[in-house]
Amino acid sequence: MNKDIPLLVSLQDIDNLLEDASDQGDAHELKSLGFVLGSLEELKAARVRVRATIDQALLRAYDRLASVYRRRAVVPIVHGTCSGCFGTLPTARLQEAKTGDKVLCCENCGRILFWM
Repeated sequence: MNKDIPLLVSLQDIDNLLEDASDQGDAHELKSLGFVLGSLEELKAARVRVRATIDQALLRAYDRLASVYRRRAVVPIVHGTCSGCFGTLPTARLQEAKTGDKVLCCENCGRILFWM
């Protein structure tokens, strides 16, 4: 797995937390369910730190995909399919995902993929 993929997943999680914490209704509902949301300043600082460690070309691709797919720009491969669009991946791409260090994107939707 490419070293930047776990960082992209973390960045996506932080972006999702920021979106949830920024919406007062969502934040209240999450708190009532027992979730602890950090302060917006802490989340923003963590976002800056994570973004600083990711390859710039990959970060541009993530930003583009995140603007289109909102909460699901980086998705796992589950049972040979992209869990974003549920398109079946070719066998060769699955092998690349399992063994390679390249960043793979879904041929159907373009999302960044990772093997779980």
